Amino acid sequence: MEKFREALWQLPEQMRRCVQLRIINELSYQEIASEMGISINKVKAHLHHAHKILREKLKAYTGEE
Repeated sequence: MEKFREALWQLPEQMRRCVQLRIINELSYQEIASEMGISINKVKAHLHHAHKILREKLKAYTGEE
């Protein structure tokens, strides 16, 4: 979990905020968009890119290749 937190804090601020609102606060895409003042498509893009970045950074700890 510590490695996840470290990787999360390396994300760009807006991307990190989207991930936090989605995972920790369990908000919907619409709720995140409203909270942050961005489009739903931007929320989806941030979450998609964050997932790719986090998977790459954490693959050594998850056993993925």
